[in-house]
Amino acid sequence: MGNTSNNNFFVSVANHNLERFHSECLAWLFNEFPEYAQNFICQIELTKDPQFNHDIDFQKAFTELDQLDLVLYYTAGGKDRAVIIENKVKAAEGVRIISSTQKAKQYFNESDLTLITDRLKGDTYALSQTEFYFLRKKTQKVLTDQRYSDLGYSSIEIVNAETVESKKKKNGEAPSLIIRREDCHFIFLIPAKVNKSSIETWCENLGESFNVNEYNTFSAKLSCNNKNPWLTITYGDLLEDIESLKQAEQKLTSIHSAEAHQEIIALRYIQFLHGQSAVWQKELNGQFEKYESNKFGAAEYLRVLASLLRDELNQQDLRISVSAGSSNSGDPVMDIIISENVPIDQPIVDRKKLSKKVQFKCSVGIQIQGEKVKLFMAIADYYNEVGILNKDEYDDTFLKLMRRGKLIATDEASISATIEGKSYKLKKVLPKHKSFMNYSFLSTLTEMSGAFGEKPIHATAAFLAVLVRQMQKALVV
Repeated sequence: MGNTSNNNFFVSVANHNLERFHSECLAWLFNEFPEYAQNFICQIELTKDPQFNHDIDFQKAFTELDQLDLVLYYTAGGKDRAVIIENKVKAAEGVRIISSTQKAKQYFNESDLTLITDRLKGDTYALSQTEFYFLRKKTQKVLTDQRYSDLGYSSIEIVNAETVESKKKKNGEAPSLIIRREDCHFIFLIPAKVNKSSIETWCENLGESFNVNEYNTFSAKLSCNNKNPWLTITYGDLLEDIESLKQAEQKLTSIHSAEAHQEIIALRYIQFLHGQSAVWQKELNGQFEKYESNKFGAAEYLRVLASLLRDELNQQDLRISVSAGSSNSGDPVMDIIISENVPIDQPIVDRKKLSKKVQFKCSVGIQIQGEKVKLFMAIADYYNEVGILNKDEYDDTFLKLMRRGKLIATDEASISATIEGKSYKLKKVLPKHKSFMNYSFLSTLTEMSGAFGEKPIHATAAFLAVLVRQMQKALVV
């Protein structure tokens, strides 16, 4: 009964680190053993407010509450409260597109719409997941599942409003539970964080521009106090708050009743998570010794690389984003935007399949996807993307810019880029019905960075800095 090596079930079903699996397991764990939830919530409260001294009465854990991965409902200080968890086990944070101003008014309060005017391009808003979940005016889940019947509510709603009250339903039905956004804590849960001390062998002088506590892309200006409301924690942090590995193993060895199967399952899961958390941290640290884009930690590596690149260039406002890979690749993507204001007149096909000629702004930059390095040009309003009819003219505009910066040279047989006196061959990619076009280096990121230093990530930052400067030179009128 006390054998601590038998975790085959969790190893098997969690093999792909699915977020939904872990969210459901954590919800079950908290609902079956409320003391774990109370310990965790208490630490969150104290982290946010060291003077917090209210008793916590945990009520219920919910999953998939209107796209929120995990929500812990509790009462404290006479208020209904919640901890909202965005669980990012594998994927990087995504983008939420609101396709029209009219739809945006359905999602957001008027006061919040004014905060996101810079996200409006054409008639479309683009926000990160954390921004969308925090700003939307209401989140709702109808409580039809028998697991929630003991609460006495017909639904749970989290609303972005100053004052709320429970709403009685007609015909004597149960009321809705209403929780204010101001009474919620927002948690961004990730497998592991970059620890500066553990990677210093391969990564020196990681300055203040890299914030180890903000892994999500929430813009602080969207919050009333100009602070990111999402607290980033790791699975290791969560486990420290609920049960240490030593405590879990001691409890397992002391169980002698076959009727304690629920406790055994819970302790096995905690034990498994401790082991997995250590694996995640080891894999993350290993990225700085040898970058492997198809393994965990690649996105975190790119975040550190982005910080080093800004420091190398002394351009802290250089726009760099790191996102999950496309549907065709699991590799994370880093986009370095050199300009979003390259004008071009083009015949296009709009979303209504109508042909017309318009002038629009293009983004020009560098994209890293796995080991691939691409010089790209795309419609700046990417999420209102249209089909380009004249790809040759589109291509010519891009080539003229790159030739002006003496970056790209062409002849009848090939296309090449010259970086620090060395020539690299390129491949032109003009996807059909897409505004995104690129010239992809045939050499890998690692191959091209090798001559720029001994420590891989610093060498890569130095190589990309040279490439960025050449593209910036090309775009100077």
